[in-house]
Amino acid sequence: MRTWKKSWNVDIPSIDNQHVNMIKAINALEGFLGEKRIHFDINKLIRALSKYTKVHFSHEEIMMKQVEFPMYDEHKQEHLDFKEKLLIFETQALNKDIPDQVIQDFCDYLNRWLVFHILNSDRKYVDIFKQHQLK
Repeated sequence: MRTWKKSWNVDIPSIDNQHVNMIKAINALEGFLGEKRIHFDINKLIRALSKYTKVHFSHEEIMMKQVEFPMYDEHKQEHLDFKEKLLIFETQALNKDIPDQVIQDFCDYLNRWLVFHILNSDRKYVDIFKQHQLK
């Protein structure tokens, strides 16, 4: 389970709140591991994560367009790559006998990707968002 660190804040409240909620969604998915829960639970968690990432990515992309962020295309591609990986996992999870290792590997990917994305990619738009007073 991952705990949000204040050092990960980009100091854009709407985005920081969404990042915290994404960590919570990942933690819920990891919480599924090792528990004898019905298959519906993992699919419900994946759908929730998928829905939430669409909202978050759309929010970031709209803000980037507003300020004419010069690295918009690269950033959007990272979002698309993530959504593709999530879709692959969502398809795997339809198998009622999905191995715990597949879930763990995906959770590891989510954690690595999110932290890298926040600490590297998202940091690139912070100054321009603040200059335009986006919150």
